[in-house]
Amino acid sequence: MLELDKKLLTKKLSGFLTQRDTDLYRIMEFQLGIESDSDKNETNIRTDFQLAEFVLEICELFNGNKDVAIDFAISIILLEQFIRVHHDVQDGNTESGDRPSLWWKWGPAHAINTGDGLHALARLVLLQMNQEKHDPNFIMNAVRTIDLAILSLCEAEFLEINLQDRLLFTPQDCLNIAKRKGAGLFGCAAKLGIMSTPSNTQVEECFFEFGSYLGAAVLIKRDLEVINLSHTAKPDAIGKILTKKKNLTLSYVFQSDNLKLKRRMGEIYSKRILSNKDLDEVKSIATETGAIDQTSESITHLIAKSKEMLSDSHIEQLDLRSLETFTDKLFNTLT
Repeated sequence: MLELDKKLLTKKLSGFLTQRDTDLYRIMEFQLGIESDSDKNETNIRTDFQLAEFVLEICELFNGNKDVAIDFAISIILLEQFIRVHHDVQDGNTESGDRPSLWWKWGPAHAINTGDGLHALARLVLLQMNQEKHDPNFIMNAVRTIDLAILSLCEAEFLEINLQDRLLFTPQDCLNIAKRKGAGLFGCAAKLGIMSTPSNTQVEECFFEFGSYLGAAVLIKRDLEVINLSHTAKPDAIGKILTKKKNLTLSYVFQSDNLKLKRRMGEIYSKRILSNKDLDEVKSIATETGAIDQTSESITHLIAKSKEMLSDSHIEQLDLRSLETFTDKLFNTLT
């Protein structure tokens, strides 16, 4: 992301919150990592801009309206933080990025309430777009995209919770959850990004599917980094594994022919909650059964599917070579 775009995002997002006067918005500023430097008369945000960058990259590549894309990117940032706040409560994460999680600092009640507020603001950013410049139907389509994203995430969470204490599940179960989660964040971001350009419904749906498959690959890769004990593993992914939410790698372990290792993995996952020590053994079993290699193959397949969706969009500016570069760059940026 260009530094100029980041500064504009920061200024607009900060202004959107500081104009509101209850301490609820100060908690939101904490979640976003908004910090004001009065000496330099500037505001900084220590938060993840990856999905916002996703929106702006698509806008830039296809010569979209930057002002529209900035508003879409702000909405995506708020949406992602809403999801993160709720996930931190559900998974018991005591840290969110480089800060304490909201429920750990202010309690679960304030955290859930703040998350709901972030969700409302994600919609308001879109509803307050200049209706003199934009067709109201265009704005409502963007809001509908956000709402459908939330529903997709809720569906994924429902399925994931149902699997939490079960050992009988399949790779397809996990891929279905990952695709719904990918649709909720990455599919939404990709669709909003292309909506900032002169596009049509067919192209927008292709980009939604592109983002959904790419997002599924990103999320599975994040789970795999935890199992591989990688130093790049994200705290929210670690919390997900430790609270026994199922993942694709685990499903491949339970489909292996090694009864001894399957039984041992079952014993580990029969615990109320996993420890960091358990992760050492999980990695060993996943490696020995070939589950890690199978997961990597699934990630490769999902990336190929995302490129196929872009190809189906038939956008003239996107030849096959730039398609490959564009998708690979985004995947590496997001993981």
